[in-house]
Amino acid sequence: MQFYEFGKENTENVMLIHGMGTTWEMSFSSFIAVAQKEYHIIAVSLDGYNPNETSEFESIAVESKKIADYLIKNYNGNFDTIYGSSMGGAVLLSLLSNTSIRIKSAIIDGLYASNYGIFSKAITKLMTSLTVKTMSGNSTLLMKMMGIENTDDLRNKMYTGASKNTIYNCFYESYIFNLPANIHEILSLKIWYGSKERYPQKLSNKIKKVNKNAIIKIFDAYGHGALLNNPNQLLAEIKNANRGE
Repeated sequence: MQFYEFGKENTENVMLIHGMGTTWEMSFSSFIAVAQKEYHIIAVSLDGYNPNETSEFESIAVESKKIADYLIKNYNGNFDTIYGSSMGGAVLLSLLSNTSIRIKSAIIDGLYASNYGIFSKAITKLMTSLTVKTMSGNSTLLMKMMGIENTDDLRNKMYTGASKNTIYNCFYESYIFNLPANIHEILSLKIWYGSKERYPQKLSNKIKKVNKNAIIKIFDAYGHGALLNNPNQLLAEIKNANRGE
């Protein structure tokens, strides 16, 4: 895992955690270009998704622990805003369960996680195979499932350097995911997803039942990760979220 910083001259901090099958740069470079003028940006490069190092994604807990260690070492465990996209939202939820970390504003966009119990391994194998086919350009089914109409929107963000083992572990971790026990204690939690993506809805509603402070926002006519294609809008939404809107 590596951390990339931008806009160091700014005082307010925003951390970005990308999802599975992509890299920090593919996901956030357009957003960073506009946001670094106002915020100190820290982009997390999850294990298995960095061409500059040899690593594999092992688990959500391992990634969360590494981020927690970084925040404790560099910020004494206190941080302004963390934005988690897709599976990055599950990493963020795991991070929020760490009592040594205090985050003012947590934003989860298109949360890709659930628990399928005894079916988890079978679904993981299916989705891993489907993702590998999508990466090679031999399938568009995954994009349809995510509500993505423009195939280039997803393929342009897919990191083909990830190993099959990394992809498998990401899906398996996402399909055995349980909400942290202390999720009800988080004071500022925003949950976003597009109206065209069905997957995040169930868990988002479950979070809302557990944490009455959580605010759910649905973006009309948007598919999975669509906000990342609109960096100025994403910046405005993060500002609004930090104001409690």
